Amino acid sequence: MVLIGLPLYEIARRYKKSREAAMPVPRLERTPERVERSNSHELHTKSLIGRKVKSRDDQFVGHVIADADKSIIVLGHHHYRFDIPKSKIQQITKDVILSQEYETIFTYSKPRTTSIDKVSVTSSE
Repeated sequence: MVLIGLPLYEIARRYKKSREAAMPVPRLERTPERVERSNSHELHTKSLIGRKVKSRDDQFVGHVIADADKSIIVLGHHHYRFDIPKSKIQQITKDVILSQEYETIFTYSKPRTTSIDKVSVTSSE
């Protein structure tokens, strides 16, 4: 991948992605194992990492970057970071749908510079 010497519009044309585009997830995260969630009777994959997060009114919130014991860590657009409790998850399908409206999700906002190590993150084994 050679970017030196290319004009900015050419770099943007080749590599720019939509904010709502799916994040690339390593193959290790795409496990075929299935587990049943207590708040839903459907079967879902174990890993939430890389999934889109939407509010109840279908507004895009961000992507899950870490799955902690009692919460999920979501990175959104405009440098927003949210530590959302798992009890606020309404449904898990291809996307994670929260049980709250978009405006109320900002109560879970954290500074983006807060270390993820301070949250006890579970391994995705």
